[in-house]
Amino acid sequence: MAVINWKQISENLGAYGNLTGSLNISGSIYLNGESITGLDAADLSHYATTGSNQFKGTQYISGSLIPEALDTKNGIYDLGSLSAPWRDLYITTSSLKFVKDGTLVSSVNGEPNAIRIGNILITTSSVSVVEGAGDTLSIVQTVFQANYSSSGEVIGAVPTALPSGLISSSAQILDLGFISGVTAGAGLSGGGSSGDLSLSLDTGSAHFLNALAKINNAGIFKQTGSFWSTSNNLQITGSLTIGDGLLKLKEYTSIPTPEAGAIYYSASNFYFGID
Repeated sequence: MAVINWKQISENLGAYGNLTGSLNISGSIYLNGESITGLDAADLSHYATTGSNQFKGTQYISGSLIPEALDTKNGIYDLGSLSAPWRDLYITTSSLKFVKDGTLVSSVNGEPNAIRIGNILITTSSVSVVEGAGDTLSIVQTVFQANYSSSGEVIGAVPTALPSGLISSSAQILDLGFISGVTAGAGLSGGGSSGDLSLSLDTGSAHFLNALAKINNAGIFKQTGSFWSTSNNLQITGSLTIGDGLLKLKEYTSIPTPEAGAIYYSASNFYFGID
């Protein structure tokens, strides 16, 4: 058996040779003193590498893909990375991370008997809002809590206290003190406990009529038909200006007692009082 150095084939070759075409061998190929008659027949289980390998195309694994682990059985390597994910995700310590264009989009983290997505913790029996992580993880508020039967089976889940701004059921609305009905008070009509509710003035109620009476007696003028009038004696210390109207005096049917400066109208005549 002869040993052929690459430079014996071509002096331009370095320490290793690269073949870009086909290599037809009619004999045997020996790897570290062992004959390899075909890749499927080769027993490569005792070969190891401490470097990196790059595979192109589809790789089939019929066994387990086992990473290097510590004595505690915890792996020491990630599967992918932020800059080189497996398509759009990579696996690291206790978490599955989703990546797009080199940016972390979201992360699913493993917690004892639960998974955590951001500040939401999902356990086997509850959904909670949390803060912190790992040993410092603490529940801020439980959103849903499972109910169990006497045999330990889950028979349903009920909302507890949701974070501010979220409403999940009518029962929770009542617990939070929301309006459950509208009652019409004195002078009003309408209201109810469901549907579109409205209130309006009850113009026939005593409350409404009494209010009108108080308004009617509040000033010196009262509405009488289409006019506002008063039976009070008026004294004007300033000027009286009538714009676009008439000052009309009520006609006397008999002659009143004359007063200096007074004017009265009777039988189509004006009368002026003079000292």
